[in-house]
Amino acid sequence: MSSPYMNNVLLLGCIIAYSTNFLQTFDKSNAALFCKVIKDCELIGIVGLLVVIPLIVLIIWEIIDPQTAMNYEVPDKVS
Repeated sequence: MSSPYMNNVLLLGCIIAYSTNFLQTFDKSNAALFCKVIKDCELIGIVGLLVVIPLIVLIIWEIIDPQTAMNYEVPDKVS
C-alpha cells in the first residue's frame, strides 16, 4: 500500500542522501577517493556480490513462504 506521508518521507530521505553525496564531491579531503583505480576483477566481484546477496535472500524467502495464487470472485454490481 502507498501512503502520501510515507512517499514524502522517502522523497526527503532520497533528497538528503543525494545532496550529501553531491556536497562531499566538493570536499578537498576526499580527493583521494577519486584517484583510486578499481580493477576489473574487483569490479566484477563487487557487482556479483551485490547481485548474489538479494538472490540468496529471495531464494530463502521463497523456500520458507512460497507464493500462492488465489482467485477471488468479484460480484458484477455493487449494491
